[in-house]
Amino acid sequence: MADKLLRLLAMLEQIPRAPHKRSPAQIRAALAEIGYSTDVRSVQRDLHLLSQQFALEIDRRSKPFGWHWSATARAHNLPRMNPAEALGYRLLSIYLEKLLPRSVLVSLKPQMDAAQRVLETLPGGGLKDWSKKVRILSPGQTLLSPAIQPIALAKLYEALLTNRRVRARYRKVADCQPWLYKELSPLALVLRGQVIYFLCTVADYADVLQFAAHRFREVEILDKAVTRPPRFDLNRYIEEHGFDFASGKTIRLKLRVRKFLAVILEETPLAADQIIKTIDDKWNSIEAAVADTAQLRWWLLSFGARVEVLAPEELRAEMRDTCRAMAERYA
Repeated sequence: MADKLLRLLAMLEQIPRAPHKRSPAQIRAALAEIGYSTDVRSVQRDLHLLSQQFALEIDRRSKPFGWHWSATARAHNLPRMNPAEALGYRLLSIYLEKLLPRSVLVSLKPQMDAAQRVLETLPGGGLKDWSKKVRILSPGQTLLSPAIQPIALAKLYEALLTNRRVRARYRKVADCQPWLYKELSPLALVLRGQVIYFLCTVADYADVLQFAAHRFREVEILDKAVTRPPRFDLNRYIEEHGFDFASGKTIRLKLRVRKFLAVILEETPLAADQIIKTIDDKWNSIEAAVADTAQLRWWLLSFGARVEVLAPEELRAEMRDTCRAMAERYA
């Protein structure tokens, strides 16, 4: 009986408001997607039953005939959320938690808890198991999340949300003692792998700097508006390799690579102008215009002897010196 009741509630959620409509076959398919298996005849019978208690109407003006809520029906608030909405909240709690202000997460917690309850009531398969079948992975080495002071992080989120400056103590990588920044202006937040970065300006300067959230020791929100550089745009900042430690130059990269890497780069090119040529049955050449970044060097070194830099000469010499130093280290 409980399963049938849940199925009927799910059916009500699949019916649009007039003038839109859904045929019994479309409703049956929608139910199947969220894990309720039934046939069209049963759906038709249930629709007629529900129309006796709810403002549901059948539209016979054109085929296929369809059902909808009456245009004059009062807004209905069913006692549970739509299974599709429940899945959305579930994925939000898994993947987007670090991108939301703490105040937003607190307000969303009842919906997240309700979403979990809704998904638990669904039959096996379908939407119930979707969150178990999908994952987002970082392409680099898997690292654990750094320890973050929750109070400091909450204040940083609030300052970013309200466009206010902060006074903060921050430990730089090479320093044991934290520095005191009297005024930082949080402009944006970027989640890179397991690390949360805040892009900030210092005092009234226009240079945008990166601050790792886990290195903040104390944060105080100031009653003063942030300094936002006129040309700052988060998308442009990322596109211009702000997180790749770029030199600001573009180079014409030429590589000799093993066949398997040529296949990968054919599927996911280095750049739009990339050119791949065959050298022999084991090697290919790759040529493309790319940004001159530290990230490029780390990527090249990750392939070891399976990649050889042919040009530019400065990069080839740099890679040669690095590999020579590594060989001496491991000798």
